[in-house]
Amino acid sequence: MIDKDKLISLLISKEIPVKTTRRYKTIGYRIKLESGTAVYVYDSGGFFCQGNNADQVRKAIEDEIIDEPNNKVFVVYGHDKTARNQLQRLLEELNLEPIFSIISL
Repeated sequence: MIDKDKLISLLISKEIPVKTTRRYKTIGYRIKLESGTAVYVYDSGGFFCQGNNADQVRKAIEDEIIDEPNNKVFVVYGHDKTARNQLQRLLEELNLEPIFSIISL
């Protein structure tokens, strides 16, 4: 996962010249490189390369990105608060972060 500022810093550190940066729709940014490659970095943390040298740019970025582990677990439960609390304790013991959503019938 990467954001716009980290990606631009990474590109500059790899001596890949950045030409322009602009908001792309409502989902991220489009970073245009001097080579003509466009790198789209999404608010979700993903990215996509398109155009000249896209594979080389993608590889340069991927070589530097370390995926952060996602320890969040989405849990849907009913009205049994005891079971919910027991599950929460178990998940926390396993270093997982429960995200609870109640289901109503």
